[in-house]
Parts: sequence; C-alpha cells; structure tokens
Amino acid sequence: MSISVVDVARFFIQKMQDSGNMSITKLMKFLYYAQGIHLAVYDEALFSEELMAWQYGPVSPQVFNKFSKKGFEWFLDSDNAKQIDSEDVIKVLNAVWDSLGGLTAAVLVEMTHQEDPWQQTLQNQVITKDRLKGYFLQKANEGILNEQKTSC
Repeated sequence: MSISVVDVARFFIQKMQDSGNMSITKLMKFLYYAQGIHLAVYDEALFSEELMAWQYGPVSPQVFNKFSKKGFEWFLDSDNAKQIDSEDVIKVLNAVWDSLGGLTAAVLVEMTHQEDPWQQTLQNQVITKDRLKGYFLQKANEGILNEQKTSC
C-alpha cells in the first residue's frame, strides 16, 4: 500500500472541514479506526506509519508533529496533496467517517480507552499492527464490523 498516514489524515481533515468540526483528537482516532478496519477487512495495513498509545488514546506522531508545526491548513494545501485513488480505501475511510464523524472527541477518547490495542500497549509505545488486526478481527467475528465488511 503506497498511501501515507498524511494522505489518510488529509481525507479526514477535508471531511471535518466540510462539517465545520475540526479536532486533532478526533483525527487521531479516525486514523486508528481506519487502520484497524483496513487490517481486518483486507489483511494489510492502510499506511505503514505507526500509531502510538498516548495519554488520550492512539496517535500518529507524524501527523501530530506536522499539525503542531503547520496546522490543518498545510494538509489542505493542494501542493501537498496526494489523491487516494483506491476504491477499497475510500470505502473504509467513508465507513469510518459515517460511523464516527458525528461523535465528540471525548467520546472517541473514551471508546479507544476501552479497547484492547490501547489498553494492552504501554503509554508512549507503538500499538502494533498485529495487535490492531487481532482486535478488529475479533470485533468483525462478533458482528461489530459486518456493516463495514459488506460495504467494503
């Protein structure tokens, strides 16, 4: 997969901008759920960059650092943009947005804090892709991801 975490972040930032609700915390949780669902549904990582267990849940250090230095505007600048052209990826990203886009950052933090990948990873350590895949496969087997699987 040649999509970077920044490309995926850009997708969600555009969605948040269109909805008028921009939040770096929400963005981090969208990246986590997109990666987990993609691993479970397609048996491959959506992006190669790692997610880490920080105090308020899963975080992409690359996206967080870029945001801290440049803000949301940099992500939306067309000179920096790489178009995501995979229909499968777009389906996963839209499923994440449709399911979670209306939730508050606080609710998303609470959700991730109740989930094994964050709970079983020491703070400031990498949440492994194997741990994400296992957790989201378990949820798929419990029927939680059936809607995403049928739409993907």
